[in-house]
Amino acid sequence: MDIMGGNQMKVLYVSKMSILAGAGGAEQRIDRVTKRLSESGHEVTILCGRTDPSLDKVTVDNGRKIRHIKCIPDTILRLNDSAFYLVFFIFPIISVFSLTWHLLKDDFDLVVDHMTPHPTLAVIACKILNTPIAIVVHGFFGKEMYKTYGFITSTIQLLAQNFLRIFEYDIIICPTTYIKEELIDYGVSPQDIDIIPNGVDAKEMQSSDSPNNREGVVTIGRLTKTKGHDTVIRAIAQLQQRKEHCPQLHIIGEGPYMSELESLVSELGLNDTVVLEGFVSEKRKIELLRSSAVFAYGSKYESFGIVLLEAMAAGLPVVAVQHPAYEDFFTSDINGELVDDDPDLMAEAINKYLQDPSLCQEVGDRNMAYVREEYSWEAIGRETEKKLVGVLAL
Repeated sequence: MDIMGGNQMKVLYVSKMSILAGAGGAEQRIDRVTKRLSESGHEVTILCGRTDPSLDKVTVDNGRKIRHIKCIPDTILRLNDSAFYLVFFIFPIISVFSLTWHLLKDDFDLVVDHMTPHPTLAVIACKILNTPIAIVVHGFFGKEMYKTYGFITSTIQLLAQNFLRIFEYDIIICPTTYIKEELIDYGVSPQDIDIIPNGVDAKEMQSSDSPNNREGVVTIGRLTKTKGHDTVIRAIAQLQQRKEHCPQLHIIGEGPYMSELESLVSELGLNDTVVLEGFVSEKRKIELLRSSAVFAYGSKYESFGIVLLEAMAAGLPVVAVQHPAYEDFFTSDINGELVDDDPDLMAEAINKYLQDPSLCQEVGDRNMAYVREEYSWEAIGRETEKKLVGVLAL
């Protein structure tokens, strides 16, 4: 049913990574919001990078037409996990030709690009063809990113970020007040920016009964240096050294940092304590969240922190390295605890909850109710639909 009064759109979403291949929070947002748009009667096409050799060139999924662009040979994708990142960098350039062809052929009403962390060249094609364009800015970076991401990635990001100042997007959507303030300081007009947070499938997270005795710690995130899994692992090692209750730690995610984390686990003598789960199904992820006592997160940078909301929806207190992106939805000592990037401090916070099951239950119940009320994907999708339809009404 169309809830926008008969204003059906023909919209083209652009994503560097396939939403069908288990990518990150940005792809999850694209997936959930476009499902909502399709259910409301809008015609949705998603143009994305082919990050898995098994993906078909064209797939119809939940009413959406998903078109995958081949950026690198399948052989490279099969042989090297890091090839995932080659698609990430090559897609913005290669996709502009396919995007332009589709705009000419299919007459889309609106294009929605995603800055994750850099945009594609979609805005250039849209300006030439006079097609309205929106962009969802999932993160913003300053020169400090050179310390974390390296020279090539940082330089590309900082140069491409200038698109936000060079070109006029019809609407800029960001998930947090923190990113909006960064964009304004960067020179983007505040009138062009709307805040629409990320959401979670709260019903799915709460669909199964949790065990009477939750145990252990869980964390989620792609295995990269910036996600700070080493901080969480070292915190668990600290608990073991102090002869405190040493919980089992489940790390959900895959990525190029796997071998380094395996070495760290072995070096710290935690082979029987830390489980590197790798990529898991959504069902398994929910099972691990619902059976754990505490969610710990060591990420050094986040544009939002969707996994914190997922953990809260599953009824867990959260212990995380503090970041301004969390300020819109997370309050320390209410939803869990934010700490400095220090394994000792994280260990203390984790232990605080492990030693007090009633506190875990109290915070977990509060988190479940809060997320269910404020951060459902249905509400996020409805607000996004309203903003996009509004662009075409101007």
